[in-house]
Amino acid sequence: MQRQEGEAGPTPPPAARRLKPALWYGIAGGSAALAVAALLFLLGFAWFVERTSAIAPPGADVPIDGIIVLTGGRARVETGLALLRARRGARLLISGVSPIIRGRDNFARILGADPALLECCVDLGREALNTNGNALESAAWVKKYRYHTVLIVTNRYHMLRSLAELHHKMPEIKLLPFPVEQEGGLFRSSENFRLFFSEYIKFLVVRLRHFTGFTA
Repeated sequence: MQRQEGEAGPTPPPAARRLKPALWYGIAGGSAALAVAALLFLLGFAWFVERTSAIAPPGADVPIDGIIVLTGGRARVETGLALLRARRGARLLISGVSPIIRGRDNFARILGADPALLECCVDLGREALNTNGNALESAAWVKKYRYHTVLIVTNRYHMLRSLAELHHKMPEIKLLPFPVEQEGGLFRSSENFRLFFSEYIKFLVVRLRHFTGFTA
């Protein structure tokens, strides 16, 4: 039957009338939540960069028991060996040494280091495969030598996550950072920016894992 001109159409049921505003409110609320989450994420990244940039090594007069280098770059190991030669610590642990490097002599030859120094005062940790593994290996080494104050050597961008993992495994130990600088400065290359941004995400994952107690 054709509707007459001026005749009103069928009135939608009340549920249908309520659905459209509710849908828009839901979309608006979800968009606002995503915007807030994105803002918090970016503010967190700014905080991460600021904190990472502000990390400074301890003064020469600060007593240190041992030195721990977390492998991942040649400059890290060389820096740790230089600190050991300067007697900043009694012993040096190099955590996460590749299994293809067999023996101290081979290690000394690759780095051009003094074999006598390695024989006397350097321990090569071969069990760690990641930063969490570095923390486990380091905690066992610190316990073995009964150290209380330890210098941590790694790249600047890697330091906050390393300290979080290490502190979680040995909260009673005083951990002092010694950051190794990136070539090109903080954000003077796209590669450095990528490193910092990916490290920030990994740092958030570590903090969430520690907060929830998830260990897998």
